[in-house]
Amino acid sequence: MLAREKIVVSAGGTPGNHAPVYFGPRAAEAEYGCQGANGRSASLPTAGGPGQDIKVRLSYADEKPGLVQVAGESNWTGTKWQVTRDQVLFLDCKGGDGGNGGKGEDGQQGGKGARGRNATKYRDAENGGMGAPGGDGGYGTSGADGADAGNVFVSVSEDDLDLLIALQWDINGGKGGLSGTHGDPGDGGIGGNGGDGCTWTERHGDTVDHRSRPPGASGPQGRPGNRPPTYLAGGKSGKQGSCQIRVVNRDLTESTYPDRYDIRVVSFDILDENRDGVNEPGEHLLVTNIKVQNAVFPSKSGSMPSPGTQGIRVLIHGTPWLEPIESEPLELPRSIPRGATVDVPGTLRALIRNETAPRALGQPLMVNEVVTLIADFPRLHRAIPEFSGSTHIVIQYPLQLNPPNCLDCVALGDRVKFSWVLRNISTKPYGASGVLKRHCGTRFSDPGGIFVLSYAEADSPHEANDPLEILDPGAEVTIDQSFEVSNDVLPYSAGQLTLQLMLSDPCNGGMRPVMIYGINMQISGAYKYDPLSQFLLVVNSFTPNNAIHKIINFVRYGLGLHVDIFNLSVSGSYIDKNTGQNVLNAYGGKSIIIFGNDFVYFGLGPRSPWELLDPWEACKLAKGGTSFLFASVGDLNKLKLWGSTATFPAYAFNSNVSAPGDIRNKQSLDEINKDVRSADQTLLTTFLPTHTVPCKKKFLRSEDASLDSAVKSIAKKLNKNIPLHRYVVTSDEAARTGAIAGTIVIREGLPKSAKMFASLLPFGTDTGDIMDYHMYMIVASLPFKMRSRMFWNLAGAMDPAGVSANVLYEGDELVQFKSSLSVSTQRVIPQKVCRAVCLSIESDLGVEVSRFCAKAPWPDKIPTSSSLTQLPLLKQFLNPSSGSTPTLNSLDNTDFLITTLGTLLGALLPIGLGQWFSHKVIRVGNRKAKLWPQVVSHIKGSLSQRFTPEIASQIEKAAVQAAANIKTEIKQAKGPKDLTPVIRARLAMLTQINGADSCDLTGLSLWSESWPKGVIQAKWNEHAQFLARRDKDEEHSRRLLREMVNAEEENE
Repeated sequence: MLAREKIVVSAGGTPGNHAPVYFGPRAAEAEYGCQGANGRSASLPTAGGPGQDIKVRLSYADEKPGLVQVAGESNWTGTKWQVTRDQVLFLDCKGGDGGNGGKGEDGQQGGKGARGRNATKYRDAENGGMGAPGGDGGYGTSGADGADAGNVFVSVSEDDLDLLIALQWDINGGKGGLSGTHGDPGDGGIGGNGGDGCTWTERHGDTVDHRSRPPGASGPQGRPGNRPPTYLAGGKSGKQGSCQIRVVNRDLTESTYPDRYDIRVVSFDILDENRDGVNEPGEHLLVTNIKVQNAVFPSKSGSMPSPGTQGIRVLIHGTPWLEPIESEPLELPRSIPRGATVDVPGTLRALIRNETAPRALGQPLMVNEVVTLIADFPRLHRAIPEFSGSTHIVIQYPLQLNPPNCLDCVALGDRVKFSWVLRNISTKPYGASGVLKRHCGTRFSDPGGIFVLSYAEADSPHEANDPLEILDPGAEVTIDQSFEVSNDVLPYSAGQLTLQLMLSDPCNGGMRPVMIYGINMQISGAYKYDPLSQFLLVVNSFTPNNAIHKIINFVRYGLGLHVDIFNLSVSGSYIDKNTGQNVLNAYGGKSIIIFGNDFVYFGLGPRSPWELLDPWEACKLAKGGTSFLFASVGDLNKLKLWGSTATFPAYAFNSNVSAPGDIRNKQSLDEINKDVRSADQTLLTTFLPTHTVPCKKKFLRSEDASLDSAVKSIAKKLNKNIPLHRYVVTSDEAARTGAIAGTIVIREGLPKSAKMFASLLPFGTDTGDIMDYHMYMIVASLPFKMRSRMFWNLAGAMDPAGVSANVLYEGDELVQFKSSLSVSTQRVIPQKVCRAVCLSIESDLGVEVSRFCAKAPWPDKIPTSSSLTQLPLLKQFLNPSSGSTPTLNSLDNTDFLITTLGTLLGALLPIGLGQWFSHKVIRVGNRKAKLWPQVVSHIKGSLSQRFTPEIASQIEKAAVQAAANIKTEIKQAKGPKDLTPVIRARLAMLTQINGADSCDLTGLSLWSESWPKGVIQAKWNEHAQFLARRDKDEEHSRRLLREMVNAEEENE
């Protein structure tokens, strides 16, 4: 209830004055050598003034309903007040409070002691004098006494006792003032400084003696002052006044009481109308067995009974959820004696209001409400303030619907079964046959009309009802519904179903929804392998549909190529249900785009797409030329952790059992170097061979020490001799003999020339064209061999209006691209896509050259004849097949060619004095110096296949000049001294996004490594745990899919 406005009738005593606490300014320390001044005493406070008596008479005028008439008597004769329902008359007779005692002034600190005399040749230095004494603290004062309160005299007739609730009074005596405190004694003065020492010399013949006298000590501190010894106390409180209520009875006799009646609630019971133990919206709440008491206080005697002529009405207090039935109030028994407890006959009712605002979907109703009783006098419409009693209840429905067991994604053509559990939490059965005759059930509906509900009625095809005949108390029932996903729905659109718990209203019987779930699903296309597809797009239920359509539209209409889409939320794994094989294996040598967002995995919580992908399988595919792009990665750190395991896939080694890669037994590291250098690095294979080399026991070393030393040595040599391959070197003691310490095992990891990277920016929420940033990432995910051929096809064909797809996809390497083009359409590839091809080639070649030349030893261990063959991307780029390309006799549309070739040559130029000296002066043994003439020679050959000698020469010269400009850019840029900052700046220019970047997962570990025994064992265990977790997840998803998707067909 709101606080009422107070009309104050003031007869209270005036408060006393506090003792002042300010004494004026004074120096903190006495003058030199003087005693500190004593503190001054505090002043006395003053006592409070006494309260005065107030006499009033209460009356009621029928012509002024609701108003309490108050007239003053004695000293207040002639004063009248009218108190409305929103006001209260407050009679203030309180005694005045005493003033607080004062604090004495602190004593002053004593002055500093006298300074000692200085030393001379003839006497010692004197010590400083004692400091002067501090001053005594000043006297404080006690608190002043509070004054006595006045008295309240109220006259009222027996018929007007209800008017007393409009009065309040204060007859407390004034509080005594707080005690003051004495002042603190002043500290003694600090001692005087000692006299200074002195030094002098004395000559005795040829001898000079140095003599000295020490300085004097400082004097002692003076004694402090004294604290006053008297005891200070607080003031005494004044006497409490009295209240006398004179009641004039109907027989003209009078009764006097020290206080008015005090009606309070003792207890009451709450029942719901249905007697099912649930307080449900729409039904009535019943309050019975109300007990009230006219409270009594031990300090008062002769207390007043409740009014005998005026009835007191009792109701339930209204709230936003409770609407009291005001036409059915109860009346308290009259003339309740003080201290008596009585029962209130009858029952109160309040309607539990129905919900007026929609609840959040899937949120059950659970309202904690307080039931409070109020009592008032009818003619005043004023509640009795002390009449209070409350208890807590919970407002909810008798039936509860658990979240439905459903899928986040369904595919076109699937027959899907969802289920849910309905529970009765009341104490009575519900349903058409229950004792309450409360109809209930569930309603499963398709508001968008895109599904075919199996059990819908003919007149409502998009709504299926499941009415319940009876559901016993505490029981639950499982209900299921199935539906079919229409093949006419747009793939990768949003679908929504609605599940409602229907329950009849307890008052009018009308059916109403009391619980609603919105079931949102992604409508996925059905996966089908297309041999002409160059891309596989792996999505999930939380991948934005607009992002999926942007990629599909760009690949199909921007590149003119085919793309397959595989949904992890439909399959639960990377296994194709049609073949039982990993779906990624069908796209070897192609591009795989995996959306990097987390998604809810079949009720087990969030999962990342790579948590279902074996890093060993991904490593093999990437080595075989398959390009991986993880698009719009949400948690890059988690992806990097997975990527590190894909960089060095760990598997157990047994020389007697075949390993995941073929085992090649060698006698020395030189044989491995020879095999790698002689192999054609452009021929891609998924094999990750394991090499073994015997390790001889070294002189004066144990077998273990010999093995450990050899493992570390071989890892270092591999980094020097085969820099673009990545190996893990470990040891195996199984083949240990007398002269052989064991076997060195060299496992090949992910080559540095593989393509496995991640884009970081999210897709926009708009439905327009794809962002240039994502366009570039998709183009960069094309296999390098294909992008290289596309680059050379652009010679003389690059045009602002775009390039014909027939021209861009010319050549044996791109025959599959051309096969996927529409015969009837002359598709044009936009120029921006062509520039993305060029920039991605510059990026890949720059990274390869940088990694090949990084930390190269001098002199270089790699023979000149083998240096270029170790760079597979560069070799592919510099040896394009000519095909039927015509010879060009013009520089038109060759700017891109000069830029890219210049960027490549710029990556081979020396940066810094050290590189320049080894490159220009000591050319023999420098890795970049050995590559430069070979690259220039191959560029000449490539240009001669497409241009006349004169034009080819002009392009070559322009490229060399562009290389010089690239070198300047590298030197001026912040960051690594390679092409990285240059490519980053060009990418920002292409995409119009500052900071646009990606993460190269092949660069997480750039060097071959040596692993001790414990590390390799830990890697095996980590990989085994990864597969165990994945297999457990996949088994869970397979079980759910068997139960929920096409279940009837499988059972048949």
